[in-house]
Amino acid sequence: FLLHGFTATGAIQNSYLGFSRKVDSRGFILVVPDGTANPQGAQFWNGTDYCCDFYGQNPDDAGYLLSLIDEAKSRFNVNAGKVYMTGQSNGGFMSHRLACDHADVITGIMSLAGATFKDPERCQNSEPVAMLQVHGTEDETIRYNGDARYPSAEETTAQWRANNACGSVKEMGAIAIEGAISETETDVLSGNSCNNNMTAELWTIKCGSHIPAFNG
Repeated sequence: FLLHGFTATGAIQNSYLGFSRKVDSRGFILVVPDGTANPQGAQFWNGTDYCCDFYGQNPDDAGYLLSLIDEAKSRFNVNAGKVYMTGQSNGGFMSHRLACDHADVITGIMSLAGATFKDPERCQNSEPVAMLQVHGTEDETIRYNGDARYPSAEETTAQWRANNACGSVKEMGAIAIEGAISETETDVLSGNSCNNNMTAELWTIKCGSHIPAFNG
């Protein structure tokens, strides 16, 4: 699943990340849904308490996405143990919420410039979920260091390490994923020895913005 950011659409998100171009070569089933339109016509997901149901419409987006998972399973040969949510910004917040509330269905998530709940008690996943948090340090929309309304990228990852009962944290070195930065700019920090061999990783894009220019 690829979840768009606030005010975006599934088509825009797919155009940016190019998932549909990888379906055949990587052999996966892709679902690119659209969220609900608010009174200003901006599409959103009802993710965490911070983002992004700003008009109190309270759509059951978790129920909607779970129904799409069921539909995909009925139409295609889906491995029930490999259901993944990828989301940017508001889509990242929504991915965290699904992993917190429906760990029996969601195998793993990748949140690009999103965050989990500020209150760790709001995320009580019933079983481990693999989590990758990707965030730029110069993000001025959803700040890497968080604020009073949502946790930082490091706090988000630490919460998932705790939720997955990870036994250790390891610096994995740096990788190059941001084409607009002329250096090996992304530090990888991995939570290891987690329950069910799940991981909780943080990829910190040094000087990265809210919308990184990814390689490839």
